[in-house]
Amino acid sequence: MSLTARKPAPDEAILKQHRSSPRTEDDSSIAPPSGYEDSVSSQHPWPAAPPAWVDDRATTRCMMRGCGTSFDGVLERRHHCRFCGNIFCQTCSSKNGMLPPEWNIKEPQRVCNQCFRLISPYQSTWVKVNANAQRDNYLEDDLTSRYMNSPLRFTLGGEIRKAAYTIHNLTDPTNVNFWARDVDYTTELLEAVEGILFMTVGKVAFIGGVRVGTGLVVARLGDGSWSAPCAVGRFGIT
Repeated sequence: MSLTARKPAPDEAILKQHRSSPRTEDDSSIAPPSGYEDSVSSQHPWPAAPPAWVDDRATTRCMMRGCGTSFDGVLERRHHCRFCGNIFCQTCSSKNGMLPPEWNIKEPQRVCNQCFRLISPYQSTWVKVNANAQRDNYLEDDLTSRYMNSPLRFTLGGEIRKAAYTIHNLTDPTNVNFWARDVDYTTELLEAVEGILFMTVGKVAFIGGVRVGTGLVVARLGDGSWSAPCAVGRFGIT
C-alpha cells in the first residue's frame, strides 16, 4: 500500500499563513502567538484553547499581510483578533464571528479578515451548538432570586430570567399576593400590547440621588409572535 501526500484543505492553507515567521518592520507576514503551533489539534485547524494575545508593544503596524497601517493610538488603534491573537487595524479586523465551541465563548468576537475566512464555513454549526441564543435558561427556586431582582445584570440571559420572574410572580397561584383576577388582567394586557419593557431600577439618594438599572424589551411582530429580546439600561441623576 502506497501513501501520498494529502493536499491541504482551504482552511488549512489559510491557517498556514498565520504560522509564518515573526513579523519585523520590513515584513508584512503574520506571526502566530506563542505556543500556537503546538496547541493546534490534529482534528481541527485551530488551538484547543484561545491563543494568548500578542503584546501591544510587539508591533507599531497592522500585522495583516499587505496592509502595514501604522497605529497612532487615537485615529488608528490596535485591535486583537480573538482567533489568532495578532494585532490589526480597524479595516483588517472589522468582522465578528463565533469561535470554536471548545473555547466556551458564547458571543461573537472580533476577528481579523483572514481568520474570518477560515471560520466562516463553521459559523452555522457553532451558532447552533454554542451561541447564547441556543442555551437553556433556568429559573432558580430560591425566593431571594424570585422576589429581589438585582437592578444590574450584565448578560442577556440574566435579563431574561428577571423578566421571567416578573411574569411568573404575576401568574403563580403560590405567590402570597396572588389574586385570580391578576391572571386574567395580565393575559388581557399581554394580548393588547405592542411591546413590553422589563426594567429593574435601583436608587441611592442623599440630598441628590443616582438611579441605575437594566432590563429588556420585546416587541410584537406582524404575525403575532414576539421579537427576540433586546437588552436595555438606564442611568439618571437627581
